[in-house]
Amino acid sequence: MPANRFFTPHPLEQGEVLLEGDEAHHLQKAMRGALGDMVELINGRGELAQGKILAFPKKGVLLEILSSSSEPKPLATILLQAIPRQGRLSTIIEKGTELGATDFWLFSASRGERESLSPQGLERCSAVAVAAMKQCGSLYLPTICLKKSLFKLTFLPEFSFYGSIDANAPPFSPPPGQEILFAIGPESGFTPEEEKHLESLGALECKLHTHILRTDTAPLAALSLIARARL
Repeated sequence: MPANRFFTPHPLEQGEVLLEGDEAHHLQKAMRGALGDMVELINGRGELAQGKILAFPKKGVLLEILSSSSEPKPLATILLQAIPRQGRLSTIIEKGTELGATDFWLFSASRGERESLSPQGLERCSAVAVAAMKQCGSLYLPTICLKKSLFKLTFLPEFSFYGSIDANAPPFSPPPGQEILFAIGPESGFTPEEEKHLESLGALECKLHTHILRTDTAPLAALSLIARARL
């Protein structure tokens, strides 16, 4: 990733854009940006722009967008993830973003470690995703949303799977060229009721490894297999 790539939620059309918050502070203080310097801008929606620093107003850095390009939206790769402790969740968001997750659906599992996620925790996850997107060179920022309980879900994509700790479960074999959802339970796994509900929505049971993986290892294994199938 170029060191001079910065995130803004604004459309990247030719004209002026104000870089704000932590990104502006990083450009001005850490990178010591100067008037006339060229930087790259991304907005997490597939756009990449070349901008020039025009001024340093009090609320940020004013840039002029000179050119921009875009890339197609990738196939949806949804991670339906039981909420773990914050440290593990940050790892899942960071590495999952690098591995191509487009959506993180976080839910409270019956055997899970946490029942919810605070607004501050959700904000931290968003910041981690932005940093990971910049680091890995992706132009798309994954969505992060709370689904509360699996039993509130009434629909899943056609190709949906859930990780099982049953040694007799078939190995995960992601279909290439398809949108995929993969559900990961907590450390103790899904309850029979949760598995039954997932299956009623069309999700297929599968295993990722001969070993039982932790809740922050399993999603990385699943996403790696999905990415490999799409190469």
